[in-house]
Amino acid sequence: RGNFITYDDVYNILYAITAKEVRKSDDDTISARLWMEQLDKNNYFTFYDKVTDLYHGFSSPWQLDQLRQWGDVFCFDGTHHVRGRDTYLFSIVVKNKETGHGVPVAFLLTKTQRWELLKEWLCQLKVKLDQMCTMPYFPTVVITDQGQNEINAIRYAFDFKPRIFYCAWHILQ
Repeated sequence: RGNFITYDDVYNILYAITAKEVRKSDDDTISARLWMEQLDKNNYFTFYDKVTDLYHGFSSPWQLDQLRQWGDVFCFDGTHHVRGRDTYLFSIVVKNKETGHGVPVAFLLTKTQRWELLKEWLCQLKVKLDQMCTMPYFPTVVITDQGQNEINAIRYAFDFKPRIFYCAWHILQ
């Protein structure tokens, strides 16, 4: 039995390979900054604090295209304690109307949930989307989890145009 490869052996090998390919530095702050710089060079939408590393937001060109194409309605969700840390993950998901499946299209990792930061992220994302097309981007509906910070950010970033609905799961909690 001692010579058999176990699940844990495979997991540890895959974890080591993934960590080597994904981590650009042993320091998370440096690794995140290096990733943002690389994404910038590859025409991603990036939104990050170059001084304090308080936030990191990104979206690939393909994701931006999906948001532009299917983003008349999107879900805006915030998750707290990402990786067991005092970190928030905000994400935007659209529904691809051809496949019927959700597509995550933008992410923001941050140490704060201040609405002004969320608004700035959404505003800069909107600017990037507006540059892709002759028509300005305005969603008609945004579904969110009732967080007042998210609601304020959505309203100000999109000139109070989208209707805001609350996620049924959060309402029932």
